[in-house]
Order: sequence, then C-alpha cells, then structure tokens
Amino acid sequence: MSMSQRLGAIFALALIVSFAAVTTVFAESPPSATADSMTSSGARFSIKLDVDTNLYSIASYNIYLSESESSLFTASPRIFGKNANGTYSETINGLKSDTTYYYAVSVSKTKKSDGFTLHEQGNAGSFRTLAEPPSASASASYNSLTNVITFKGTVKAGSNDVKEKGFVYSYADAANPSQNMNVISKSDAVVAKGSVSPEFTHIFQPDAGKTECYVYAYVKYEENYIYSAKQRVTITPITSTPSVALISESYASLTSRNFVISVTSDGGAALSDRGVIISRTTVSPTFASSSGYVTSRSAGSGSTGQTSVTATGLSAGVTYYAKAYVKNNAGNYYYSSNYITFKITDNNENVTEKAPSFSAVYISDVTAKTAGVTINVSSRSGSSVTERGAVYSSSKNSSSSLVVGGSGCEKIVMLGDYGKGSALIEGLSASNTYYIRPYSKNSYGYSYGEIERFQTESRDYAPYVKTGLISSSTSSITVEIDVTSDNGGEIIERGVIYSARDNSPILNDSSKKRASGSLGSAQVTITGLSSGETYYVRAYASNAYGVAYGKAHSVTVGSSGYVTTGSASPVSDTSVKISGSHKSLSNVTEVGFVYSASTSSPTVSNDKAVAGYDSGLSFSAIIDRLTSGETYYARAYARASGDYYYGDAVEFTVRASDIAHIRFQTSDGVIVGSQSLNAQPGDIITAYALRPPSGYALTSPNVQVRVASEGETIIIDVSEILSNQPYMESQRNYRFEPERNITRVEIAKMLLALRGGAQSAGSSSYADVPDGYRDKAAVDYVTEAGFMTGYPDGSFKPENVITRAEVAVVCAEVYQLQEAAGKAPFKDCAGHWGEEYVKSAYSAGMIHGFPDGSFRPDKNMTRAEAATLFALAEKRDLKPVGETKFTDVASTHWAYKYIMNAAISSNG
Repeated sequence: MSMSQRLGAIFALALIVSFAAVTTVFAESPPSATADSMTSSGARFSIKLDVDTNLYSIASYNIYLSESESSLFTASPRIFGKNANGTYSETINGLKSDTTYYYAVSVSKTKKSDGFTLHEQGNAGSFRTLAEPPSASASASYNSLTNVITFKGTVKAGSNDVKEKGFVYSYADAANPSQNMNVISKSDAVVAKGSVSPEFTHIFQPDAGKTECYVYAYVKYEENYIYSAKQRVTITPITSTPSVALISESYASLTSRNFVISVTSDGGAALSDRGVIISRTTVSPTFASSSGYVTSRSAGSGSTGQTSVTATGLSAGVTYYAKAYVKNNAGNYYYSSNYITFKITDNNENVTEKAPSFSAVYISDVTAKTAGVTINVSSRSGSSVTERGAVYSSSKNSSSSLVVGGSGCEKIVMLGDYGKGSALIEGLSASNTYYIRPYSKNSYGYSYGEIERFQTESRDYAPYVKTGLISSSTSSITVEIDVTSDNGGEIIERGVIYSARDNSPILNDSSKKRASGSLGSAQVTITGLSSGETYYVRAYASNAYGVAYGKAHSVTVGSSGYVTTGSASPVSDTSVKISGSHKSLSNVTEVGFVYSASTSSPTVSNDKAVAGYDSGLSFSAIIDRLTSGETYYARAYARASGDYYYGDAVEFTVRASDIAHIRFQTSDGVIVGSQSLNAQPGDIITAYALRPPSGYALTSPNVQVRVASEGETIIIDVSEILSNQPYMESQRNYRFEPERNITRVEIAKMLLALRGGAQSAGSSSYADVPDGYRDKAAVDYVTEAGFMTGYPDGSFKPENVITRAEVAVVCAEVYQLQEAAGKAPFKDCAGHWGEEYVKSAYSAGMIHGFPDGSFRPDKNMTRAEAATLFALAEKRDLKPVGETKFTDVASTHWAYKYIMNAAISSNG
C-alpha cells in the first residue's frame, strides 16, 4: 500500500469510528515560542508546533517581530517554512542593541479535506537585546630618524558612555594586556554612546637599548577594561644620514639631459627612491619648493653606487638647476650638496628635431564611468609621430609625474600621427577628479601638451546600449544597436557612430547615423562607404544626463559578415535542422540560432536554439515545436566577448505533410505518437529521439525504414530509443556542472523527459511561471501529475534549489513508493520531517547515503546526485546515450556512468 493509500485508509477508518458514535479528539496546542540566548544584535528562539497531522499539513510557521507591541502583527513576518511537527531552534540577527522587542509565532496549516489554509497565532512575548560593549582600535609607528613612537587610537562607545580611554604599553610581550603595564595618554573625556571618538595620539621616545614595544589602546567601561588588538613596534634608530652626489650632466636630445648620481651611504635605512630634481628658478630645489619638480627617478632598495638617469620634457632657451636626491623608507628626502646649472639651446649639437606641438585637449560626454577625449597634433616638427594619445591619472603631483609610465598613470592610444584624434576613456570611477594630458612620440621621444582636468558624475545616469550585428556589402555596413535601459532618463537620440580615423570613436568627432525609437533593438545601415576601407563603428544613445556607448568594432567594407546562416532543412512537420558558421571571432562562448514567425530580424530576445560546435567554426541545431505550415525567419548568431553577432536571416516554411504516415509504438504494442511526412516512395526515414526539452541533438540508437508507396502508413517500434532517451541538459562549453545545485525546474524537466509520455501536460497558474516562461510545459506537467506542488503564496519558485529530502518526497509521489518499516539507516534522519520518504526511497534502491553514515537531508542536491538517483529509479541500462565530451566530468568521477547515460553534450 502506498503512503497516500494508507493515509486514505486511516481517514476512512476515522469516518467509520465517527459514525459508530465513538469520538476521538486530538488535543492540539497552539504554536509556542520562547526567546533566549540574546546578544547585542540577535536572539535565538525555541519554537514548538503541535498540529493534528491527520487533518492538516503544515505549510510554514512565521515569527513576528517588532519594537512596538501594538504593531506586532502588522510587521512583516520572518518565515522559516518548516513542514512538520516538532521543536525548532531559529536565530534572528541584525537587531538593534539594548532594545526591547515583542514577538509572536504563528503556523499556516492546510486542511487536507478541502485544501483550505488556516493561520493560527501562538503566544506573544518580549525580550531585550544586550547592550553593545565599547571597542578600541590602535596603530603604532616608529620613526627611525627621530627615534620616536607614535600611538594612534579610536574608541567606539557602544550602548553606554565611555568615560576613560588611553594606551598601555610594554617592552615585553605579555600574554594579556592589563593596567599593570605602562599607562599613558589617559583621558577622562566622555565618548557618548553610539559615537566614535576622534583619533587620539600620543608620541613618546622609547627607553635606550629597547628593540621592541607592544601597544594597546583601552577603554574603561563599568569598572571593566577593554583593550584593542596588540600592535608590535620594532625599534631600530638610524645613526647616520644617506650621502648622495650629482656627478655629471650630458646631452641626450633637444629637450632632455643625462645625469649620473652617486650614493655612497644609505644611512642605515633602505632606500625607496632616488633620482634628479630640477627647477627653473631655484638654485637648490627640494620637494618642498613649489618651483622644484621631478624629471626622472630610479627606485633603489638599500643599495649604493652610481646610477644614470635621464631628465625629459625640458624647454629650449631655459636655464635649469639640478640636484640629486634619495629617499629612505622613513619617508625622508636627502639632497646632494652640489648642484649643476645647464641651459637648453635650439642649436645644441646641431640637433634640429623638435617635439610635436599640440592644441589643447578637449573633454566631452563625461559620465560616471567614461569620458570622451579629443587632441590635435598641429605639427609633426620634422619627424613622423609613431604614437599619440592621452595620459591620465586621478592624482596630480606635478607635470613631470603625469607622463607615460608614470606612477598611477594610464594612457589611451589613438590612431594616426597628425591632426585630430579622439577616443573614449572607459573604466573610470564615479565622483572622481582626473587629470589628463595629450602626448605624442617621434624619433626624438615623448612630448606633452597642457594638463586639463575633469570630474566624473556621481552615479551612472547614462543609458545602457550594446553594439550588435555587424555585416557589410560592397559599399555599406549594417549595425544592430540595442538600448536595454534608459536608466531613468528619456532617450533623446540613438544611433551609430563610425570613423575610419579613430579606433574608439566618440560622438563629437565622428560621423553618425541616427536610428528611430528609444528602447530595444534596431538596425542601422551606413551607406556610401569606400569598398575595402576599414571603419570603426559603435552604437550610442543619449538622454538628458549624458551619452552612453556600446563596444567599438572594426569592419572592412565589402567583407562578408562575421556570422553566416545556412539553409534550413525539414526534419518533421514541426521541426527543421539548420546550420551556421562564424569566422574572425575570438572568445566565443555561445553559438546557435534565433527564430521568429513575427519579425524578419529575430534576436536573442526571441526564441533561440543553442547549438554545439567542435574545434571548427561550423555549428548546427534542430529547431522544434514549430507550427506546421507557418513561415519563420531564422538567423545564426555567435556570442563573443559578451557581444552578439548575427548572420543574415533565412526564411522557411514548416511544410505540411501528406504522404508517409508514421506511427510509433513500444514493444508491448502501445502507440506513443504519430507523424506525417512529405516523403516520396523510396525515401529512407530515420526515427530518433530528440534531446529533451529543446531538441538540440540526436541520440542513438535509431531505426530506419524505407517508404514503399505513396500514402503508406508505417509502424515503427521505438521502444529501444524511448528506453534510453537522455533526460538532462548539458551546459555551455561542453560542461555538465556535476557539483552545481539542481533547481526545482530542472527536476520538473527531468520528469517530463522521463515520464511525460505517460500523461499529457495540463496548465498551471503560478504567478512566477507565466505563459512565456521557457519551461512552463515541464512545470505544468509535474503539477497536473501531482509530482510537485507550489507554495502557499501562489508561486512555484522554479529557480530555487531543492534539498535531498525534498527530492525523496518527489520520488515517493512519482513512483508511488510503499511505506518502509523500521528506521531509516541514516544517523541524521531520525525525527526529520522527511524521514519516512527517505526510508521509502532507500528501500526502493533509489538513494544512498554518504560514507560517514549520514544522508544530509537538508543538503541541496547536486546535478550529479540527481542523474544518479533517477537512473537508479528508472532502472536504466547504464550506457552512454550518445557522444559525450564533458570537459568537467573525468572518467574517474564517482557518477561518471550515470552522467554519461543522463545527458548528451551539445555545447548547449
């Protein structure tokens, strides 16, 4: 007898007893809860449910929590969703410290006789969270030059005022801090509860001969002392200063000079930087002087000796003063006692090269993440420019630090060597100030223009736009744009910009062609272009807050598109097989076909069939579930580096069939389906199974028959095919993802593939499974069959993961399992709400436990575990259903044979 039959028998017996005038009453108790184990931010609840399970099933229990007793039951409940009687322990965190809360428990139970749901309220109570204790943090640093230690501390007061703070220190590493240590910087200033003190500091000189010091910040709280984490300080005073000299200066080019510096002593501390500092006005420049600026540096670490450095960016006709410098790890600079005076002249060593000259840099279209930049090289100065662009940084120390290769500097390179050039800077941070400077490089070296600055917006208000299809003819390029969101501002304009000069075109310095509409996708064809020339194209969209750009792509006019759509050939009166290919694309993560009966330019927002492909560039797929006689448009697509590329659309009509009539039957004579094909006498018909539910790949074995005469009815035995159909979908890039948690809708799809032929699907009405939901047929099927049910709020939650115990319940319903006697052979199932279901599935040989003797009923089930469970439940012949190429399932994987039997890899 199944469990459902047994419950029915018990219910019938209860009715008989009732009619015999024997009254049996189950004394239900209301749900109860008590709060204990409070902390400053949470509390633990002990919850007890006592429901007559002969009459009701428990849907969930709720905890109501509020700071106000009067509004307790208007607050949103904390839902935990347990489904059986018993005592539970739940913890709620994220509460306020030192605060009184009121709570109550309720249970939602569904009457088994009519499905009516009751909500029963239990007792109310209150508790108070603990006061938050104060805390302290500290840091300590040592200056080896001045031989002093600096202590810094902060205090967070918690739930009460703090009236004393300070530091304790010791030269020995004590096990625990205490007031028996040296107390310094003691203060009775009050830190008000809930606030953080300003940083307090104390500086002192350690005793002679000490090599270490251990420091703690502390606070006094209700006669108790609380200490920060320990700070260890190493004491190593410097006994001498570094020694550096400027040895020589020599010609390098018209605007640069070579120098040799010599470091004869590091002064007992490692060196972090050294170089030359130059000034136009100060004979003895330093970094503290506004007229001094760094022209070259060569970092060194604790080393001495001579170093050659080159100072660049100098100007003709100017007298300069130069000194050598070093910097040690203490952060102090030391300068050479000597300096060198030199002057740049136009005819120095008969050099005639000059740096290219610039007009000002121009900034446009600044958003939170991007900014357009335009420069103009107005003169090559006698030598071709080999590189040009702009260098930018979020910090500006001096003009000599904002250079190519400078610390914290980024650069963007532009095409060309003369005239205007533009580019889009991406990856900026919101609400940040940036400094930018044009640069160019010729045989002389680098030269720079004036520095400008701009500030990014506080948040990203610009629209979201993508550059899609790119194809070309002899004189045109077709680009698909997709504005996915206006980001809160109505779209003013959208379209495509293009340039043969700039590889990162921006709106103010490129040609454009506008597109109609605002949101969604649109195609733009740019005409009148030169055949054989390469253009850079990108989508754009603007609203009142700014301009957004898609990714820029290059395309050569006259070249074929990146993706090609092949022909569609009929497979049946509801399916076609279609082929495609791509070229010149890298980082391809997905290929396939999009199709629609309502638009001649379908995209991935329409229906799609993901395809598998090998190391070559060709791919194919079967598109099924079509309407016989309907005309469709389909095109191949490839997703590369996050962008979608499409081929041209092909048109096909799903043919109505009227010649060969095929009926399929199992070995016991049961007819499982039929089809009519437009086949001719002599044609060979192959019967096969499609990979459910999308029909992406064919499986083996198959059955072949020859059409003998027009209008012939053929009966084919497909029992072997049906018995070995795959029942799980592979993932993209030849992966199965065996350790990923399986979802409720994936279980539903497996059941539709395995058992769907025995019962037709119905129509469910879940709020989160609308008519357009891709896997609605699977959800409808398991709902009508009674294999799976939804939640009290009217949802199915298809994407939620499912536990091992919950899958045992599904198995009990699908396979009508008998109740098993005795206890489950798993140490962690005794008393669990799903114990009976686990016992039944175990007794039927469908499930196994873990080596440690546990079942882990509340652990989420993985895809590998699901493949194994249903292979055992169906008693499948464990051989691969087709060619398998899973890159993440080695032959040594514990579930290898089950996975190979469950799914075919199609890169889908």
